[in-house]
Amino acid sequence: MRPLDRLAYQPKPLLPEWRWWPALPFATLVLLASHALVWELSLASLTAQNRNPPTETRADANPETKEGGADERIVGYTLWLTIFTGALAAVSAGQIRYLIRADRATKRALDQSKEATEIELRPYIAPGVATLHSDPSGGGKMFARVKLTNVGKTPASDMVVSVGLSIQTWPQTSVVRTATMGGVGPQITRMELWPANDARAKTNGINVSRSALEEVDRSEAAIVLGGTLQYRDVFGMRHTTHFSRHKIGESWRDGEPMDVSPRGNESISERVK
Repeated sequence: MRPLDRLAYQPKPLLPEWRWWPALPFATLVLLASHALVWELSLASLTAQNRNPPTETRADANPETKEGGADERIVGYTLWLTIFTGALAAVSAGQIRYLIRADRATKRALDQSKEATEIELRPYIAPGVATLHSDPSGGGKMFARVKLTNVGKTPASDMVVSVGLSIQTWPQTSVVRTATMGGVGPQITRMELWPANDARAKTNGINVSRSALEEVDRSEAAIVLGGTLQYRDVFGMRHTTHFSRHKIGESWRDGEPMDVSPRGNESISERVK
């Protein structure tokens, strides 16, 4: 699933989306606390009556019976107080669990919002048209230029472009990154590219023999440009883009665009620690 698709996906809730749903545990907590307070006051009243019994108005009153009944009432109130105290603790645990889940959901929402913002505002360096050129100095040399455009909304910094040119067998059997031919390595360019701006990267000139060009004319070989582009964005991410272009057949002319190769084009992004 692509990042934007993942952000657009919203799973269905398991429970009904009642607005007063989070208030239920709190209301239960308040109700149990009120009952516990009433029982505490009743228990205190009974204890005070046992310590200061009222004056007997009946001659046949039995003090032991009255004290025994009071003790049973105290035991009953204590049992119910224990039960409701346990229920109060359970409701408190449920409330805490709900708060923890709400905090995690908020953190996930913030992370998704941050990711969406980075995706929208980050720089995107797109390798564009690549063209082949004959070296004006002669000697059978040729080189290539490739256009780079920042189609994002923020500048790309620490940008390093490495491009090279070579003759490869065709159809393509291996991925060409930055080609080296005849001891001529890739040309490396460092720059900073702002939004809506273009840049040009140029390969070093290479010598191409007539036999190699004849293979290109017969589509047995191709002139292949391999490049690697690395840059950083303002959000601490490092992006790497590999690109490849080629030209085959006898129809190519100086300055004509090269074709996008079927292999060797990919992008990788990673956060810089």
